[in-house]
Amino acid sequence: MRYPGNLADEILGDVEQQRQRQRMRIFPWTVTAIAAALLLSVISYRLYPLLMKSNSVVINEDEQFSLALPEVDFQVPEKPEIPAGVDLMPTYQALSVPTFPSFPSMDSLKEQSDQDLSNSQESVL
Repeated sequence: MRYPGNLADEILGDVEQQRQRQRMRIFPWTVTAIAAALLLSVISYRLYPLLMKSNSVVINEDEQFSLALPEVDFQVPEKPEIPAGVDLMPTYQALSVPTFPSFPSMDSLKEQSDQDLSNSQESVL
């Protein structure tokens, strides 16, 4: 029994139509984003001179600003004296450095397994 139509085309649909629908969805969003960017740039361009005028401060020539810093009397303290009998260096303590653990060699393991094998064979006999 064969299917009378094109099953793959019916299940997947027309791929070209799907691509066309996706393009139609992307196009309005792109146009909207570009329009919003242009609108923001025009608004900021128009508002910039107004903002700069409101933030400017007019200083009269009669007014003079003086930056008077308070006078600070700072003196470096003298070096303290070390009491007699106090050693500056800590006492030396010998440290033991850990060493690498020793592992049995392969030869000794082979000899041991041979001995175990021979012992088990003797016990069987």
